[in-house]
Amino acid sequence: MVGNISGSLETSTTDPVYPANLIEDQQNLKDTLIAYRTAAEAASRIHAAFREHSLKLRTKAVSYSIE
Repeated sequence: MVGNISGSLETSTTDPVYPANLIEDQQNLKDTLIAYRTAAEAASRIHAAFREHSLKLRTKAVSYSIE
């Protein structure tokens, strides 16, 4: 990853889930929410990496203009 940005896309929950107790629609909703959360976390990391890269480019441009 770029710079100091790191992390894992793995998610965990503290409340136990017993799949046998969930009906199919509930399990589908749970899977959808997990996928959404994973995508949101990945988007956040991508955005942070872009901001860091953009800052480095702007800093380099300013330092060249000062010299």
